[in-house]
Amino acid sequence: MKNRILFIFLMLGCLPALRAQDSLAAAPGRFGLSLNLGTFPGLELNYAFKPRLTARLSYGYLQYKPDFPLTVSEQKLNMNGAVKMSVPALSLVFTPSPSGIFKIVGGAAYITRGKADLHFRAAENYEVNGETYTPDEVGEINYVMDYTSTLAPFAALGIGRSIPRKRVGVGVELGSFLLSSPKITLTGTEKLVSMSEEASTIENNTKDWKYWPILNLKINVRLD
Repeated sequence: MKNRILFIFLMLGCLPALRAQDSLAAAPGRFGLSLNLGTFPGLELNYAFKPRLTARLSYGYLQYKPDFPLTVSEQKLNMNGAVKMSVPALSLVFTPSPSGIFKIVGGAAYITRGKADLHFRAAENYEVNGETYTPDEVGEINYVMDYTSTLAPFAALGIGRSIPRKRVGVGVELGSFLLSSPKITLTGTEKLVSMSEEASTIENNTKDWKYWPILNLKINVRLD
């Protein structure tokens, strides 16, 4: 009997702390700023308008210039070009538990710029039917994959408070955009001018390239 009474008093003593923890997890009216470092870097502005609901306005930007050799069908090639992504997004963050550590994210993004512009060129002489051609004589293939001006729903799971209790916190998010099918442009020069005829085939083969996974380490800062 004494143990039961002691347990009841302990629980009553913990209730104020639990309520305080719940309010600190996502107090309405708070603002936060997040820096994303990972596969898709960017910034986010977070606003907690409900105890477990946070609105998020974000912007991501990615620029990558590949320049390296590769081998396709035993033919050595050089590839270079540019990949650019510019994506503003609006989403909602829901924290199922009072602690606010685990979160579910859902929203939509508008891809203002999303293009891969790549160039492929022979890295050595090429032999066909006993004839030898230099890389200049073979020519170049220009490949463009474009997602620009499309709407993309987004979903993710994460760990870490969007608006931390202390001034600074960290977290991790794993998610994916759902994209529309890309527009494909394929052109060639010199001996490869006929490659443009393959554009429709490649576009058909890439119509299911709709998932764009994202993994980011997040540095979260409470602004108020």
